[in-house]
Amino acid sequence: MRDDTESDVLGKVYDARLVRRLVRYLRPYVGLVVFSAFALLSFVALDLVRPDIIRRAVDGPIARALADPSSREAALGDLLRLALEFLGVVVLVLLLRGTHMWVVEYLGQRVMVDLRREIFARIQRLSLRYFDRHPVGTLVTRVISDVEALYQVLSTGFVAILADLVKVLAIVGILLYLNAGLALWLFVTFPLLFLCSFRFRRRARQAYRDVRREIARTNAYLQEAITGVRVTQAFGQEEKAKRGFFERSEDLFGAHVRTVFEFASFFPQVEFVFAIAQGLLIWVGAEYIVGGTLTPGQFIEFWFFINLVSEPIRDLTEQYNVMQAAMAGSERIFKVLDTEELVPNPPAPHRLGDGPLRGDIRFENVWFAYEDERWVLKDLSFHVAPGESVALVGATGAGKTSITSLLSRLYDVNRGRILIDGRDLREYD
Repeated sequence: MRDDTESDVLGKVYDARLVRRLVRYLRPYVGLVVFSAFALLSFVALDLVRPDIIRRAVDGPIARALADPSSREAALGDLLRLALEFLGVVVLVLLLRGTHMWVVEYLGQRVMVDLRREIFARIQRLSLRYFDRHPVGTLVTRVISDVEALYQVLSTGFVAILADLVKVLAIVGILLYLNAGLALWLFVTFPLLFLCSFRFRRRARQAYRDVRREIARTNAYLQEAITGVRVTQAFGQEEKAKRGFFERSEDLFGAHVRTVFEFASFFPQVEFVFAIAQGLLIWVGAEYIVGGTLTPGQFIEFWFFINLVSEPIRDLTEQYNVMQAAMAGSERIFKVLDTEELVPNPPAPHRLGDGPLRGDIRFENVWFAYEDERWVLKDLSFHVAPGESVALVGATGAGKTSITSLLSRLYDVNRGRILIDGRDLREYD
């Protein structure tokens, strides 16, 4: 059984060369990309409006009603208007969010179909030498799992990262505008957040590497075990095959559990850091309110923005792993697509249908090896005249199938040449 080693390799988090190639698959759907980006940025902007509506309600009608009970009726009218405004913003956000999700899911699925078609078409044209070195299960992983990783970043990754960055920067700017002193107190917790994120990225990177490796190993083993089940049963090796698969299944289970553990430990850490920020807001914000430099409505607005900023920060950390997976997957996919191990066609090929085929076969000093210089055929020469019947006799591994494969041009000779009706086989289409 051959194991995949390429899955051990993780690419950069951002590789401009790979991103440019990936963007090519989005070009046929540029209208959908622009629309999804507009919808995403729109509902992100509207999300930032809700805390301001609440601040206006607290510092406006509610504060007036508390200060002057006779203005309560007018305050209730203003509150109703603000409540309807809040409800309208929420409904619009939900509509834009739902539309965005539908568009990006559709876009991602279309890109996956296009990419899988291209990979499959390339695999169909690769020479058999390529398959001698690469397990079929590994190629299945490329077409299924690695494309799935690309789907995540092509459908949501790029735009979501941009939207999250915009959201974080906008909230930071709004907090500084509302009250720079209180905002700086809250920013004290950011180093703790970055420390948690850095630790999570480092550990999640290794966990992800383990998952990718174990998926490829399991797929490769499963494919070869099922393909060779006739041989397994003939030699009574069912138990050994089961043990091999069970071991790989357990390794895959362990890799996934480690990944889940990293996520399960990271998010409570983030929540704890934001709990510290909320505690600082209560402690310092109360002093600012008593000192008259912060209104109750601004305090509540701060509270909402602290909760809002936690979501994009968590998302950015998750997008790190999405980008990591996508860059690694795209590097492996493009390695398959860039493989030039094709049976080359001459510039002006001779077609078999262009004239009658007599069947004159001549091997002239043919050398052939499947790998490096481990020769299967050494300086082989023979001639088969048209209409002549020739038997190839020899022990297993003597080269009988190799001669047939060369004659069918499933492989090309390393040295020498094969002539069909006096024409080099490599000149045929």
